[in-house]
Amino acid sequence: MPEGDSVHRAAAKIDEAMAGRELTRTDIRVPRFAEVDLAGRHVLGARAVGKHLFIDVGEVQEAREGAPSAVIHAHLKMEGKWFVHAAGERWPFPAFLARVVLRSANGREAVGVELGELDVFTAEEAASRVAHIGPDLLGEARPGEAFRVGDWSGAEALRRLRTAGPRAIGAAVLDQRLVAGIGNEYRSELLFLRGVDPARTVAEVDSAGGLEPLLLLARKTMAVNVRRQIRVFTGIDRPRSRHWVYGRGGEQCRRCGAEIRASELSEFTGNPADADPFARTVFFCPQCQG
Repeated sequence: MPEGDSVHRAAAKIDEAMAGRELTRTDIRVPRFAEVDLAGRHVLGARAVGKHLFIDVGEVQEAREGAPSAVIHAHLKMEGKWFVHAAGERWPFPAFLARVVLRSANGREAVGVELGELDVFTAEEAASRVAHIGPDLLGEARPGEAFRVGDWSGAEALRRLRTAGPRAIGAAVLDQRLVAGIGNEYRSELLFLRGVDPARTVAEVDSAGGLEPLLLLARKTMAVNVRRQIRVFTGIDRPRSRHWVYGRGGEQCRRCGAEIRASELSEFTGNPADADPFARTVFFCPQCQG
């Protein structure tokens, strides 16, 4: 499932393959932007902000001035993927799933597949699209500077999370307005590793001194996994051994042997406000996280 590390990894691949190169083909398979043709312009770079991926396009001079003439924006949602390969190479997916095809003069091709969102923005529109996003767990730390979208600020992340005091921590950490990058897989694994019941409120976790260690662990874990193709949380990179609780509902906890519970968070808290609009299941150990 795409989370912050997936998007940063995809952005890095696109940037490495295409940054500074002229586009020779752009095929945007979304009705609203179907007639947009960016061929002849250059890829200035690719970047990630939380779960959002941006590809800046323009002339080389625009890169120096910091104002791309167009920005391709994608959000992977639940199923999206990016493939980067040699142009002409056979696609490992049905062609009808492709939403955008970009080909550069160096013979590289980037294809966005099953993207939840795909837009072509101006630079100003792209910035406004993520203006609400919280600190990016994989963003670059900028000590002494004001918080900016795409940067990491532990203090700002703590401040934003604390505003969600009455909410269940298992719901709050998925809110990209508070901290960007965490999805369901990380939610379940991080809360287990910190021994936090996902139904506890943010205020309760904070009063026990648990918010800052949770954020630090989230940033550290995501920084390690961004270099992997398959996420590992247990330290054991084998099928069925990579997770502590995620995807293991009904199985025994690796630590205590209790049965891993799995359901929507609102069913455990009894609070409709904790309901997940995507109906994502939270996994946890009732004993280790009790």
